[in-house]
Amino acid sequence: MIDLSTDKIETPEEVASRIRRALPYVSAESIVVAPDCGMKYLSREVADAKMRAMVEGAALLRKEMAA
Repeated sequence: MIDLSTDKIETPEEVASRIRRALPYVSAESIVVAPDCGMKYLSREVADAKMRAMVEGAALLRKEMAA
């Protein structure tokens, strides 16, 4: 869901879109949005921003699904 091969910061909308693509195959309750160990190779600032995007993207999708 987060590309760890680049310093590009994904938007929360991009993260939500990637999560949404999994929903036809996996129940929402089974999806875990989590970084992998590749974050250690990123600068602290980039890793923090990518993690914030994951949190915000998951929150966007939860809100969308609750509506």
